[in-house]
Amino acid sequence: MKSYKHLSMPFSHRSVLSKPEKEIQKARRAQNNVYHQFNSKRNAGRITRYFILLRSSRLQRSIFIVGFVFLIILIAVFLILMRDTFIRNADMLKTTILRSMYFQIDASVQYLLQIPTFYSSFLGNFMVKSDFDYPTMNTANFYAALLTNAHLSSTGHITWWKIGLPSGGLIAVATNESYNNLTWCFAAYSGRNRGKFFEWATDELGRNSSYPYTQGVQTGIYNTSGRYWYEMAISTNHTTWTNLFYESVPENSTLISEPTFSAVSSVWEEGDILICAISLDMRLRYIQEFLRSIQMPNGSALAITSSDGFLVAVTSSTGFIFDVLDNGLIAASIQDIDEPIWKCISRNSNFRTAENFSTMCNIEDRNVRFQVFQSLISFSDTINWTLHAAIRADEVYQTGIVIYNNSFVISSVICVIICIIVFGISQIVRSFMLSEQTKLLFAQKHHDKTHVCVTGIFQAFTLLRKISTIHSTNKSIAQDAWGIASEVSRSPQSLFYDIKILLESIEDPLVRNKIISVYDVKANVALVNSYRLSREIKPSFIPENIFIDQIPDSQTNMQSESVASLSIDFDRVCNHQFIHNLDPESGIGHIKAVGQTYNVLNPLFDDEKFIEFLNSSIPQITNENTFLIVDSFDMYGQLMKFFGQPMVYDQDIVMAGYISLIAFHRAMENRFDKSLPLIRHYFLIDKSKILWEADKILIQLSQILNHNNSNNENSINENSINENSNNENNNNENSNNTNHNSHSNKMDESDNDLNHADNDLFDQRWHNFVTYVHTFVNISIIEKHIETIQRCRLFISGSMRGQKLLQDRSVELMNFLFLISTVSYVMNTSEFVKKVHSKLVPEVRRNVFAEHFLPCFNSVYVPKLIRTLTQLAGKKFVHKLMTPA
Repeated sequence: MKSYKHLSMPFSHRSVLSKPEKEIQKARRAQNNVYHQFNSKRNAGRITRYFILLRSSRLQRSIFIVGFVFLIILIAVFLILMRDTFIRNADMLKTTILRSMYFQIDASVQYLLQIPTFYSSFLGNFMVKSDFDYPTMNTANFYAALLTNAHLSSTGHITWWKIGLPSGGLIAVATNESYNNLTWCFAAYSGRNRGKFFEWATDELGRNSSYPYTQGVQTGIYNTSGRYWYEMAISTNHTTWTNLFYESVPENSTLISEPTFSAVSSVWEEGDILICAISLDMRLRYIQEFLRSIQMPNGSALAITSSDGFLVAVTSSTGFIFDVLDNGLIAASIQDIDEPIWKCISRNSNFRTAENFSTMCNIEDRNVRFQVFQSLISFSDTINWTLHAAIRADEVYQTGIVIYNNSFVISSVICVIICIIVFGISQIVRSFMLSEQTKLLFAQKHHDKTHVCVTGIFQAFTLLRKISTIHSTNKSIAQDAWGIASEVSRSPQSLFYDIKILLESIEDPLVRNKIISVYDVKANVALVNSYRLSREIKPSFIPENIFIDQIPDSQTNMQSESVASLSIDFDRVCNHQFIHNLDPESGIGHIKAVGQTYNVLNPLFDDEKFIEFLNSSIPQITNENTFLIVDSFDMYGQLMKFFGQPMVYDQDIVMAGYISLIAFHRAMENRFDKSLPLIRHYFLIDKSKILWEADKILIQLSQILNHNNSNNENSINENSINENSNNENNNNENSNNTNHNSHSNKMDESDNDLNHADNDLFDQRWHNFVTYVHTFVNISIIEKHIETIQRCRLFISGSMRGQKLLQDRSVELMNFLFLISTVSYVMNTSEFVKKVHSKLVPEVRRNVFAEHFLPCFNSVYVPKLIRTLTQLAGKKFVHKLMTPA
């Protein structure tokens, strides 16, 4: 209705029509006033609503902007607050690494000094407390052999083992820092040879039977009582180190006189009678070489100083640029040497107080930060050594600022940008959807409403109910319902719902049973994507004859003549290395034989269809890595022989592990691709791929289930069930023509109950089987391996060997056994392991593999695996697997 159009009211009385024109105009104006009042009110309501909506939209936009600003402020504050914490933690980690490195160096130097002091004390106590005679000329050969044995058991850095006698004699072994070139020395203390020094060469065993009487070579004169080390030894009653001294040797001796430190001790008899003095010499040159041999980060340096200002040994990143005398003594103190690192560090005030500190030094026109560690080494009663280590910090670990800027800030900014982009896209999509919704609502005013058939499970059942209602008198309704049910069963969406949950949601039992009977809901549909925890599994099929002493005759029929010789012998654990000698064709046959044996001994799938499945699936995973796959399946078979029957609670998990192993090797089919990282040649990283392969296999297996053998654990007779099933089919065929009496109806209901009980039992078994497979899939990736190994070591002890485990522990055990089967090449001979490495690692990456991947693999992963298997099976079993046949 428009405002400029007048409304004409149909006056029916002539008296009114006969009134003057003035009255008519008055009536028209009154009519128009009513419309204008209504129209103004309506427009005012529209305007008010418009401004209310406008204000609401503005408020929403303001709230969004304020919230977004607060979010940006919160992120900025978070980054600022996290910066100091991140840098501080990174610096603490860096300091911890450097301190650990220094502790290793300090322990090495301490060990170097403790070996001579230990042997010096040990030899003294041995002479006093043993039943052997004291050192004399008659026992010189015995004590020389004793010193030789002590040298062979030490680190070899003691150059001269000496026993000084009070009369001036000497029993000694000179090693020259070698295990092969030993010299026995003897200085006579009586007779016509008094004071003469003799040397004897030794054989390959370090012995000389003529010592000390004959065939010795005299090289000069030697008197023990006048030596510095002898006087130092008898002046104290405990083992100590001498100061640096020159050990002079006879003029014609083959021994070399060098600056030496000696660990000395004296041996006394009761009554303060001196028996002998013991001296073990260590050359200054060896200490300096030992310090230089310690592995340090590039640009780092080490030094040892004594409390009397003597510089014992020092290293430098630029080499020895300071003066060194011919006798091995360093001519300058650590503060005076012309070396940039020590020249900078020694001038720091903390250096003189022997404290740990950090400092910056200018090295080759670059500012480098050094972490300096210092510790005292108790050397003797009067002198202490100080070990100094200047470790270049930036060569060990990146600073916290670099880590923060490169890793934390950049990644956070990228995440924020991605969030903004995603939020913007979502707003655009939301606006688009609202506009489309508005268009649809406007279009409904001009077009008839049409029904949109939505694809889905519940809509399918709704459609079936409509068909049943509309065509209730049509006898062909069953045929239409069956067709729609088949479409639902074949739909990809059937993999993503649980039929049991759907049926349990229907409270009325009559309706639920009617849906089951009319729409023929099958249990093997919708059970593929079941992800339940192992503790939720309720095994309903637990046969005890899965591992029997002999293979049934049907197993022999399934194997070809080429595979017959490889049939699994369950009486004993056969030699695992036997499988390595097979040709590829026989190896593939062996893999099939393992699966066929499991299915015959514990029927789950139809025999003939399962053989067809293996014939089509096994060749897909065998290519250039056939030897690895055959070894993997044979390892799984060996482990099942040893652990399967006596320990595993639900025997269906054995077949689940076999199927999961097929899915694993399908997912690893490109492990020989040279462009992949090294870790992907050995382990599975992406779980989605193996999950995809496992689900494809499970869909295939769900079509070949052996429903006829689902009664193995109950008392229902298979023949009677078949008869009942046949009777029910006959009844269904004749239902359109004849009427049954009440007795026949009761028999049909009884048969249906038995069939439902049978199906429920088999459905639960299949559900458990699927859950087992997905459990193996979840632990097949590398990030789950260590956790799986540790859980097995925690929950399964060696005392459980041969005992029937509970359900949860059975799953933990089988997880570990499946894991071993995926990396079976580890539990083999060294030759086979080398062959695997040579096949998996490309030639161009051998150096990286040997330097980085292999040390970690052999020192971290493999020991954990072997220790856990040893705990479960014992050393003999593991030894048999890894020993060549």
